[in-house]
Amino acid sequence: MSRKTNKHTKKKKQPKSVYKKQMKSKTLKEMLKDLSESPKALLKLNISMIIITIIGCFIMLEYSSGSSLAHVSDLGVKYILLNGLTLGVLWAAFMVIFYRTWFSCLLCTLLCGIVAVINYYIIMYHGSPLGFMMIKNFTTAMGVVSSYSFSIDKIVAVIVTIMILLSAMSFVGCYITKKCTLPKSIGLKKRLLLVTISVLVMYIGYFGENPIKPKKTFNWLWKPGYHKYGYVACTVESIVNSFNIVNEPEGYNKDDIMTFEIKEQKDKETETPDIILIMNETFYDLRQVADIETDVPFLENIENMENVLYGYSVVPGAGGGTNSSEYEFLTSNSLRLMPGVSPFIVMDIFGANSIVKHMNELGYHTVGGHIAPAQNYARGQGYTALGFKETHFSNDFLDIEYYNKRIYGTDESAYKNLIRWYEESPDGVPHFQYLLTIQNHGSWSVNDSEYDTVHVQKDFGEYTEPINEFLTGIRMSDIAFKELTDYFAQQERPVIVCMVGDHSPNFTDKIVDEKYTEQEKELLLRKVPLVIWANFDLGDQDLGTMSLNYVVPTLLHMAGVTLSPYYSYMLEMKESVPILSSYGVYYDKDGNIYRYNDDEGSAYESLVDNYFYLEYNNLQQLRRQELFEPW
Repeated sequence: MSRKTNKHTKKKKQPKSVYKKQMKSKTLKEMLKDLSESPKALLKLNISMIIITIIGCFIMLEYSSGSSLAHVSDLGVKYILLNGLTLGVLWAAFMVIFYRTWFSCLLCTLLCGIVAVINYYIIMYHGSPLGFMMIKNFTTAMGVVSSYSFSIDKIVAVIVTIMILLSAMSFVGCYITKKCTLPKSIGLKKRLLLVTISVLVMYIGYFGENPIKPKKTFNWLWKPGYHKYGYVACTVESIVNSFNIVNEPEGYNKDDIMTFEIKEQKDKETETPDIILIMNETFYDLRQVADIETDVPFLENIENMENVLYGYSVVPGAGGGTNSSEYEFLTSNSLRLMPGVSPFIVMDIFGANSIVKHMNELGYHTVGGHIAPAQNYARGQGYTALGFKETHFSNDFLDIEYYNKRIYGTDESAYKNLIRWYEESPDGVPHFQYLLTIQNHGSWSVNDSEYDTVHVQKDFGEYTEPINEFLTGIRMSDIAFKELTDYFAQQERPVIVCMVGDHSPNFTDKIVDEKYTEQEKELLLRKVPLVIWANFDLGDQDLGTMSLNYVVPTLLHMAGVTLSPYYSYMLEMKESVPILSSYGVYYDKDGNIYRYNDDEGSAYESLVDNYFYLEYNNLQQLRRQELFEPW
């Protein structure tokens, strides 16, 4: 008797081999189609794609800034999440505009990948990360890019690989979305939700009363901040700073400035010698940081010239930042109140107080020149705004000479043009001329080694050849300076020449001797040679080491030129505090180090604070102008 089959009887379980056969029978195309027709599966896929994109973008950007896994772990969970959520805001912005998850992920990937690669090379050659200020000066960056060699090393390879994989994932998402039977765009309510969430993230993370990331973290030592808060978070601060450039010093009160005592100047100086200021591109003495012995001397003339004073000046940045150094040099304003700023690009300096304005008011004929295009760091408009009566840029220079394959005009040819302007200047008035050179600009792996005239006796590995080319340039600068001073030695009028470097070469931190502490290293990387020569007696004095903002007041006093109350105050302060760094510390005359706004304070706190109050007032449109004009 046969048994009827119960309809509730479970079907016999099929062997695994049957499932495998069924799986194999489906093509990848069919599997993706099945996925696209499942709303839950599609939602999970989109969320996964967004998360993977954000993680990948975060890794690319951090890796490009020199962050290892150890550095990323130093960020802490909250800053990792903040960087991730900020990247999520970027994705949301694309999503609101284009309505496609895959396309928004692709745009995030390409943008972050390209920024990461550019950031890596900028750090390599410029010494600081890509920020909003550099983006605004894109034309300058393109102007010098041809002098560098770009190799695809491990870090770039990793970044590009991540970018390719994330892009491939986005295209897979594109394929699935095209097969999707669900609506392909998000509605107005969902777009408003994304905007609302994004605003909350930015407010809580950056702009609230007590944000997750402190609002002001920038200083001239970029690595601590970027490695503590992350590249994305610091980029947000960079963008904000471009709209709020000058930081008001703690305790500033305009009423105090209005009653600031102007001390009567004794023995008022009234000399009017011709003054030549030279900021020499990457003019730096590597012997400060490493054991450098060479087959031929590279500063022989300067170190053995008669009637020359030699010392050092502390510039704002290490390995780059010419525009920042120029600003401190010409205005005597410390960039401590404006960290990370490219002044000529972002600041309104029309009519600003500077050495140019000072000399104009004393009746000098003022000339400013740079042997490069006027667009570089907006110097064309910057020099005009400062008040130079004549400005000269690359097209105005005659007979520019180059050293072998290097694309930058030599100091010698630049000085010949400076002499030409001097001779063409109007008679009967004193002359003030400023020149920014370019000969020693990086990179220093352009010429074949046979063209190096200076060679280090010690092996510095991969940096040996760049050091040789760099020191060859320094020797050329030394010879050209001697020729320039030989010319001015023959002039009947009194002439004083001041030459200072703008920053160290970007490889300097790679060759610093291990005996130096981090604090010593940060100072040494910013100490550039300062040279003052005159065709009249300068006396026997030691320039020592001073921050760059002190150089012009020191030079004017030495030349007997009328000062301003601002310059006089600085000279008085320099006797006690010769170094006001832009990166968070200052040094007294005995070399003791103090931090700005230290709770413990120092004997010089009031002296330093008053300088920054004066500087802040100087930077305002409505200022007490008498403090900054010649007596």
